[in-house]
Amino acid sequence: MLFGSTPSVSAKSIYARNSSTRSNPHVPNIKIVVSTTTTTGMGELRSRLPTHISKIYYPVDRRTCVNRALAIINPTAIVLVEAEIWPNFIWRAGDLGIPLFLANARLSDRSQRGYKRFGRLFRPLFASFAGIGAQNEEDAGRLQEVGCRPEAIRIVGNLKFDAAKLDERHILDVPTLLRHIGVPPDAPILIGGSTHAGEEILLAEIAQRLRARFPKLFLRARAAAFRARPGDRAAVASARREICLPQ
Repeated sequence: MLFGSTPSVSAKSIYARNSSTRSNPHVPNIKIVVSTTTTTGMGELRSRLPTHISKIYYPVDRRTCVNRALAIINPTAIVLVEAEIWPNFIWRAGDLGIPLFLANARLSDRSQRGYKRFGRLFRPLFASFAGIGAQNEEDAGRLQEVGCRPEAIRIVGNLKFDAAKLDERHILDVPTLLRHIGVPPDAPILIGGSTHAGEEILLAEIAQRLRARFPKLFLRARAAAFRARPGDRAAVASARREICLPQ
């Protein structure tokens, strides 16, 4: 399979083919290859994706480059994401009989006008997709107008939001986290972030005044690295005890 580019990971495409490499217990014997066009995108792929997923640079859309890339990877299916339409790539995939899909498909008014202006070139390309997952009805209508077959289009919503929902399984348990650092259940919290010289003392003084109104106030700060002047060390040490920082 080939997945097209998504702005969140700067990926151009992902190929997958039958392989003896076991990449996922739910889809055994599948080899996945992700591609990008930029060094920034490659950095993102390497940092975000597991090692069993290969990362490459997307081939330049010239016949020789496309032919060589598809011959080496030999994908069993290709899935482009959003609207990555590269004529030579799609033509060669069609010649090789590799089914093409378009996932999370969207099409702006500007792009639609451009594709319609060169309809003789792009209509056959859009018609070649075996399946298309459009983000909404508006996108589905635009895609149909530029050549996608109506029977191939399904409205599936925005896959980026679906991915975000999957992450919700790892919701941070804030009450438990606060309890671990000693915060009472009903205590208001005052936080100082990346404090510098002198700011810890001010924060501690403010907290002392606030405790007249909020007796259970919990004060916490994260200090930036700095060296206190000799005359300030006693005050800083006192302030750090007040705001739960190491001495």
